[in-house]
Amino acid sequence: MHSRSHVGFTLIELSIVLVIIGLIVGGVMVGKDLIKSAEIRKSINSLEQVNTAVNTFKMKYGCVPGDCTNTTSLFSGISAGNGNGYIDNWSLESLAAVDSLRAANLLSDALVEITSGTPLYNGSHYIRGHNNSWSYLYYADLYSVGGGAVTPSVPAVLSSAQLFGTTITWTNWINVTGCFNGEAVSANDASRIDQKLDDAIPQTGKFIAFDAKDVNGTCSGYPGRCWNTGQNSYKNSEYAGCRIIYYLQ
Repeated sequence: MHSRSHVGFTLIELSIVLVIIGLIVGGVMVGKDLIKSAEIRKSINSLEQVNTAVNTFKMKYGCVPGDCTNTTSLFSGISAGNGNGYIDNWSLESLAAVDSLRAANLLSDALVEITSGTPLYNGSHYIRGHNNSWSYLYYADLYSVGGGAVTPSVPAVLSSAQLFGTTITWTNWINVTGCFNGEAVSANDASRIDQKLDDAIPQTGKFIAFDAKDVNGTCSGYPGRCWNTGQNSYKNSEYAGCRIIYYLQ
């Protein structure tokens, strides 16, 4: 008579395996959280660095970067502004603002992205934003594109006092009529940053989030995915559906 032996896992062995799997999954989740936290800190630090650079420039030169009427005498190869106290010409003053900050050694090269593409953007300097989005300095915001010309379009949520404040924008270029500003930041990331910098509400304060479509709502390919209309609260989404403007202090 031959005896049979049954080979298998005991309850203790199964428990050990489950514990190991749990530790691995937990470690992966913690790692993702740490990476995300680092991304958020990096973006917040970038905003603070730009804010400091602009304020330092104003104190040193007595004018807003990009808007100075004597820019050409201060820095070689950078166009002068109109001196009205705010950055109101996107194709001239906004680009000159970034170049002026770099020329004054106030903005590190690590924060600057030299774009390429269509002639309108080729060789222009932009500030690197969240998720490597393209950022720029301007007053109020945002843009809509029509008939091949870039014109400022002011969001209705902005107060009259905000219309001439200096902002930095996080967006992605979409060079299509009616779809100039694309998604750059997820609603969850925007909420995380807003909580640390401002009031955690997308449409108020100094950190303002917009849906990833043009201001006038004509860009059908980019439906609102950033905040809940009527509730003024961020959506619970990791989808990059937000554009951001941040008012420098």
